[in-house]
Amino acid sequence: MDPFLESIVDDHSFLQSGTQSHSHSHSEARGPQDGGSNLEEQSGSSLSELRYLLHWLNKSLPYILILSIKLLMQHILGISLGVGLLKTYMYANKRIVNQVFLRERCSRLECVWLLAFLTGSSLLLYYTFYPQSLHYSLILLSPTVDYTNFWEVLWIVGITDFILKFLFMGFKCIVLLLPSFIMSFKSKGYWYMLLEELCQYYRKIVPVPVWFRYFVGLRELDSPLGWSLGILMALLYLILKVNPNLLLNP
Repeated sequence: MDPFLESIVDDHSFLQSGTQSHSHSHSEARGPQDGGSNLEEQSGSSLSELRYLLHWLNKSLPYILILSIKLLMQHILGISLGVGLLKTYMYANKRIVNQVFLRERCSRLECVWLLAFLTGSSLLLYYTFYPQSLHYSLILLSPTVDYTNFWEVLWIVGITDFILKFLFMGFKCIVLLLPSFIMSFKSKGYWYMLLEELCQYYRKIVPVPVWFRYFVGLRELDSPLGWSLGILMALLYLILKVNPNLLLNP
């Protein structure tokens, strides 16, 4: 081949290789910039979604408030009663703890007052809602309520739990009232612990029949599939109640 043509071919191949290497290096240099731009786009989209969510909450806030007020008015009796029972429990429990710490110097007059106060509160509550037969739940029987209504079931469980607390606090008041020649202070301490343990265990047992009837839902299951699902949910509840660590330690 002619030397002039060979030099042209060599120059052309050199230029092509230089161009390819330059374009390759340029693409490599541009790669991190593209990754950074992708991260910026993702962060920008996340911020835009957050702004949209805040904007939606801002627009929906009046409707949420209206709905909350409506629900509050519907359940104002239950909420007020729950707050009153909670305050009663906190007041009586604090007084009883103070009397236990006083040991032999405890005020029997205050113990009598606390016992009468807890007993009167429990009887007044059950008398007010006597048509619902809420006291049946204390002995694991069925109160007269609609077991397909979640709020009524929650109402039964909550009321019964507070009454059980009042009942065992009343037993502690009776132990406090016993004179030292009948029961020493050391024996009273054992009885306090025993009553506390019994209260905890009984509070776990009492709501089981109520929740079982709720999960079964006899009044709302009209098909074999619904009946089977209700039974399955009730059995699962019983299993978890007996062994609460089953899901944590399979």
